[in-house]
This record gives sequence, C-alpha cells and structure tokens, in this order.
Amino acid sequence: MGVDNPQRNIMKERVLGLGFAVPYLLFLIPGYIAGVEALPHAYAIWYLILQTAFVGLYVLSWLMYDVAPLRNSMSVPQAISYALLFVLVASISLVNPNGGMYNLPYIVASIVLQVPWAHFYYVLGFLTLFAAGILANGYIDPHTPQDALIFAILIFLTSTVVIVLVRRAIDQGKQSEIAAVRNKALAVESERNRLASDLHNVLGQTLTAINTMAQLSEKLLAAGKVDDARETMDSIATLSRDALSQTRAVVKSRQNLSIAEEVIKAQQLLNAAGIQCHIAGEPSASSQDLEDAMGHVVKEATANIVHHSTARNCWIAIDEAGVSVTDDGRGPFKETIDSLASQGTGLRALGERVEPWGTLSAGPQEGGRARGWVVRFRLNAKELDHR
Repeated sequence: MGVDNPQRNIMKERVLGLGFAVPYLLFLIPGYIAGVEALPHAYAIWYLILQTAFVGLYVLSWLMYDVAPLRNSMSVPQAISYALLFVLVASISLVNPNGGMYNLPYIVASIVLQVPWAHFYYVLGFLTLFAAGILANGYIDPHTPQDALIFAILIFLTSTVVIVLVRRAIDQGKQSEIAAVRNKALAVESERNRLASDLHNVLGQTLTAINTMAQLSEKLLAAGKVDDARETMDSIATLSRDALSQTRAVVKSRQNLSIAEEVIKAQQLLNAAGIQCHIAGEPSASSQDLEDAMGHVVKEATANIVHHSTARNCWIAIDEAGVSVTDDGRGPFKETIDSLASQGTGLRALGERVEPWGTLSAGPQEGGRARGWVVRFRLNAKELDHR
C-alpha cells in the first residue's frame, strides 16, 4: 500500500535507542574488574552473576519498550522489568556498594526514557529515594573512597537532569510529528473548501442566468414567439446540466473520501502516535458513496484511538461485509460513550452519515483481548447484493 511497516519502524527506533545506550556500558568494565579483584571469591562470583544479569536486562529493556512512549499505560511485563532492575541494583549494592552506585545512571536512563508520562513523576520520585539508599549504603561502607562517593553522586544528579531533558526533547519531536500529520490533513480539507467556495461563485452566476432566461421564455410565450421561447428553454436545459455537473464535482471534491487513502493516513497517524497499526483486507468499495462512508469510519475511529484509548495496537479489518477498527486500549472510555449519546457529534454523526449503506456499532471488545474498543460498520443487505 506504499507505506512503511509500522513494526519495522518501531524496532528501528528501539535499536537506535539501544545504540545510544549500549556504548556507555563500557564504563562498567573497570567496575567489573575491580569488584572481582577486591571481593572474596564467593562474593566475586555473585557480583559477576548479578552484574551480568543487570546488563542483560538493561539491554533487553531497550529492545522491548519504546523510547518516550506517548501512551499513558504501563504494561505488566514492563513494570516487572523495572522492578527486577531495582532488585538487581540493590543486590549488587549489598555485595559490592561501589558497583551498586555506578549502576545508578544506567537504571535512570532505562526507566526515565521509557516510562509513560502518567507514571513518570511517581517512578522518578521512587528512583530518587532508591538512589539515596544506594548512595547511603556506599557511604557507610568503610571500603568506599570518599572521592568515589562524591563522583557517584555527581554522576547520578547530572545524568538524571540530562536524561529528563532528553526525554522532553524526544516527546516534543513526536508531538510535532503528530501535529504535522494533522496539519497536512487540515490543509487538504482547507483546499477542498476553498475550491468549493470558488465553484459556488460560478454556480451562482449560472443559476442567475437560468432564472433570467426562464423569465424571458415566459415573456416570449406570452408574445406568441414559440420558436424563440423553445430556443431559450433549450439554453436553460444546457445550463442546468452544466450546473448539475458542477454541483456534483463540488460535492465529490469536498466530501468524498478514498478508503485506500484514509487507511494510509490512519496508519501514518497511528505510527506517529506510537501505536502499531495492523491492516487486514484490501480497501475497495462498489461505489464512490460507499467508499466515502467507509473512509469516514476509518478516519473517525482512528482519531478516537489516538485521542482517547491509550492503545498500543490498532487493527483495521476490511472485508466484503464492511470495515472494523479495533484497539487494545483502556476499554469503553467515557468520551466515546458520550459521543454516541449526543446528537450531531462524534460517532453519532458518523452513524447518521453511513446509515444509507449499513449500520455502525461501537463498544467494548468481547473475547480474545481482555481490553479494547471496536467500531464496526456492516453493510445492509442491499449493498451486500451489489458487491
């Protein structure tokens, strides 16, 4: 369909983040060596095991979770991963206080850049208290040099501030990307409205001419000039056909959507919002009016997902019976329920738009995924017979 693979784009972004983070692991090598040499044999083995597990989980987190996610929910596996990182650093600190201190910047980088904003400040607060405990453990340890302790504190504070600023910059970049996609759609809509306005001016002149000629034909008939009146009426018929053709062109340019184009736009918008879009079926319709209806369903449903659902995935399925848009977000959200109940807005207005060709329904996901929301447009029997 001429669009990038969303899964490939997401993995590319994660690999780039990993490429940024992994080189800093080289700074742990001196700690590895010093810890193994300074600790008793049994402690050295445990330190080596714990430190290796921490590095492995740290690397894995960059491949599993998005950098600066736009969603507001944290998955259970992600929360467990962060909990394990905290446990590993605490365990390392008990075995080797110096090693625990120097692991702090890495856990800061992984968590601060990956945690959703809804949990950001809670996690950052806990991380600060946790770091204070690790540094305090290093302070009371008689084998910890004071200069090493001061250096660890400065590194933790500096890295935290820098990584928070980096996170904000990445978030602003993603928001700008989403805004660019929306602005592009608004620009297209504005151009359509401008063309419609220009054509309205042309139609206004045509209809004025038709009205004038109709009055003239009445006068000609009253005067008995039948042939002249017939010629005038023929001109009226010609102008009427032209006006009808122009009107249809205006309606199509302003209102008719392409289902194929709307699927592409939906995928681009979802991608920009960090939501994976899975498409099944080929976008096609038996008439332009039906294609317009299906295009509006995809457009409205995906807009609701981006604005309200906090979803990680979206499924757009198109078949002979219609189209459905499903997400794995937080389930039936209040904004969508309100839009269904209100007159002339949201999904209620969409249901009225597509009513001549089928039925629109929206509700919580049933079976399979425990959470989510699905919008379905199913064709009526007449339209199914035409396909």
